[in-house]
Amino acid sequence: MRVGGRDRFGSLAVMVAAGAVHSAIVTSDGAVWTWGKGSKGRLGHGDTQKRWTPMRIEKEVFAGSPAVMVACGHSHTLVMTAVGGVWGCGEGAHGRLGNGDTQNRLVLTQVGVHFKKVQIVMIPAGSLHSLGVSLEGDLWCWGCGLDGRLGRNDNLQDQLVPTKLEFFGRVQMVSAGAGICMLNILLLLLHNK
Repeated sequence: MRVGGRDRFGSLAVMVAAGAVHSAIVTSDGAVWTWGKGSKGRLGHGDTQKRWTPMRIEKEVFAGSPAVMVACGHSHTLVMTAVGGVWGCGEGAHGRLGNGDTQNRLVLTQVGVHFKKVQIVMIPAGSLHSLGVSLEGDLWCWGCGLDGRLGRNDNLQDQLVPTKLEFFGRVQMVSAGAGICMLNILLLLLHNK
């Protein structure tokens, strides 16, 4: 079944993401559309209501910078803007939103305080954790550390803010899954940084 098109969104969909119980689209005009189960605020509309059809979030929410990427975790959503800013909403347990606490956010809130001099170019969202890749090829992680998800060699330590991992090379691509992050991540490393 077709969700929509130019007539539904007013612009072309340029990226689609799916979580366990919600979905999101970024359109060519820099807006984000979300729908599905709204509990914990994962849709970013300021409430916990279920949305049966896509509902628009304007780029003004992201300080006027157009959205270019969206990622849906189990209970949270991440958005990346054209200037490399990261925004998150939904369940904050384990610090998966990267805001320094475990509070839920009903609207998209900037994680940028932790990325002041870092431009993020990719943002996967796992079930309990989040990842970011910088323009320089550095890997940042935050959220649940259980079972080594964050690749930090400290099994139970949650990270409430994005923390850079040390690698001998540049990360080009990364993905996050439901279980152990390092087993669910595809890392392509260039060894001559």
